[in-house]
Amino acid sequence: MLPVEAAVAIVVGANVGSTSTALLSSLAMSRAARDTAFANLLFNMTGALLFIPLIGPLSAQLDAAASAAMAVATAHLLFNLGIALLFLPILPRVEALVARWRRVGVS
Repeated sequence: MLPVEAAVAIVVGANVGSTSTALLSSLAMSRAARDTAFANLLFNMTGALLFIPLIGPLSAQLDAAASAAMAVATAHLLFNLGIALLFLPILPRVEALVARWRRVGVS
């Protein structure tokens, strides 16, 4: 069986990897759709980079408190909730950043 720490790392990586489908599908869509897909990638990558140092300690705590499946599901919930809580207060700044990158042709 896969250790909880490894499973949580895979889940975090899958969250980042799943943004590729939005990026690919947005290529044939409007600029707003491409910007939204890019912002989604930005959110998930930033969240993953911030969450990686916490995987070990969090996995150990969750594994001791619940079954392995529940520990991984809880870590997934905490990751997504953490990203939302982190970015909601600064969403206008992130929107301005994506708009600025759009003007210079990054996204």
